[in-house]
Amino acid sequence: MKFFRKKSTKVPVAAQRCDSHAVVLEQNAHYRAKIQAMQSLGGCKQVETEVVNPFTDSLRHRLFEALWSAVKENHLERFYNGERVEQLVEKHAPFYPAVQSLCRAWNVEHLTSDFFKLVLYDVVFLCSDGPTMATEERIDDAKASIQYLMEVRKQIYGGSAGGVKVRFVNSSYEHDNMQTSQDVECLFAK
Repeated sequence: MKFFRKKSTKVPVAAQRCDSHAVVLEQNAHYRAKIQAMQSLGGCKQVETEVVNPFTDSLRHRLFEALWSAVKENHLERFYNGERVEQLVEKHAPFYPAVQSLCRAWNVEHLTSDFFKLVLYDVVFLCSDGPTMATEERIDDAKASIQYLMEVRKQIYGGSAGGVKVRFVNSSYEHDNMQTSQDVECLFAK
């Protein structure tokens, strides 16, 4: 008979959903306890109906995993331990939506977490200033690359970061703290 359906065998999937829901509830309870402890010390005020957003916790976890895997892959353990990576995540996670919308505008939303790996490094562009850069197209490509990365970096740091550094192969002059498109335009106008 077509009115009767076969019983669903998706019990493991439902169990996984229940487990993830339990984790979210546990995280909310953990943060509520932290908030109550801070309130008892007079450190913060919170409206009773406000609920801790589990998206923020999952976002922080994803960012931590992305940064920690970059630390491991690039052998940066002597510079960044787990605690230091957590501090970076706490500092930069609030700026994730701004970076995500920027990446969405550029049609590279899948790279949003990868862009956050920039917080592990000082960004230095090494550009050629030889005859191969003589064409206008190559100069425009170099300027655009620097400007895109400067914009991402500015969003990651909430608009208050040191800029990028630009070095040229045949020049000893150092161009540090490039922060705006005008800085880049002036640099390549020389």
